[in-house]
Amino acid sequence: MCRLEDEIINAKISTSNPVKENYNYHDSKLPARRNPARKMFQTYHDPVLKRKLNKLNKQINKLDPKIETDAFTNELLNVNVTDGKVWKFVTPLKRKLKTFHHLMDRQVEKSTVVPILKPRKDSTNTTSYRPISLLPSLSNIAEHLILNRLNNYLKENKVICPEEFGFREKLSTSYQLIRVVEYVTEAFANKQKTGAAYLDIQKVFDRFLARLTYPQTYTLQDPLLPY
Repeated sequence: MCRLEDEIINAKISTSNPVKENYNYHDSKLPARRNPARKMFQTYHDPVLKRKLNKLNKQINKLDPKIETDAFTNELLNVNVTDGKVWKFVTPLKRKLKTFHHLMDRQVEKSTVVPILKPRKDSTNTTSYRPISLLPSLSNIAEHLILNRLNNYLKENKVICPEEFGFREKLSTSYQLIRVVEYVTEAFANKQKTGAAYLDIQKVFDRFLARLTYPQTYTLQDPLLPY
């Protein structure tokens, strides 16, 4: 918790500009006060309203919108985990994260399916086409993020057996062929026989039950993977 507190303070201070002595702090209420005064003066042409409008304009011209208020800066420096002030800065981030999740839910549901003809297949047969989903850019970015997290989790926890090749970093199917050649060569050198069993599942992706696999991701120790 203390580390979280330090990171929030350091991040906020590092992104804040130093306060100039001849500048006032930004006050969002000044434009709201100026606009009614301007409309009233344009309607009644009262000199009192004109003086008030000029005063507000001078105050607004001295504002620097890129700096934080003095009260907010002091509150940030005095933030701690004992009185609950730290959650005042964390709550807006959580709210934005929830909005991002809702946005992702709507974007992920959308995709354009394009049929791609399989090699050496009859173009008049509908089963000869492989459906390819074209996802939005936001979905592609999320897909890469989740894939990286998933690969790191599988690698660190040694979930996949070492003999598994393909769709893994630095472990393509070519390495599996080299591994088979090494077994066969070693067997020949020792005057032994080598046997192999091949299993080809037709339309494996069509038979894949995603609804049985998704609940398993909720048990992974990573906040992004269950999403």
